Amino acid sequence: MEMLFKTVKIKTEETAPVALEADAYKKIRKKLQIKTNPVPTFVIAVAISKEEVGNSYRQIPTSYGRPIQDGLHDMVRDHYEINCADHMLLGKVPFSCSMVMEGITEWEQDIPLPQTVFESHLDSNTLANFKVWRDKYPKSTHKIEFLQMIGCYR
Repeated sequence: MEMLFKTVKIKTEETAPVALEADAYKKIRKKLQIKTNPVPTFVIAVAISKEEVGNSYRQIPTSYGRPIQDGLHDMVRDHYEINCADHMLLGKVPFSCSMVMEGITEWEQDIPLPQTVFESHLDSNTLANFKVWRDKYPKSTHKIEFLQMIGCYR
């Protein structure tokens, strides 16, 4: 029997991708909405060495807010746990974003801001300091990633 619809592969937590009808995928995307909130986002840059020996276990406090990356967050001790070479608090962006879905009551998910978005809201001194810090970790040996928190305490 010939299939009358296209499938789109969606990555899931499991190892095998799930096939989703192209039409269903489009309907889901159409209902998703990005909501801007007046609550700040705190951003931390993390330098991760490509060679494991260049990293060490670090506990980065999450006292500024509610972590977005729950998988790295130790809720009991209230800090991020990450194996990295270094980290730097970049500062605060004056808003945060979340995802909601039309027609679904009481569902809202915090989402991280892309680097281009949060960099455009940081002051020039912070960006200059970040560039100096980032230059200590060349792309050939390190990758720079970001942790974010939704500010609810400061």
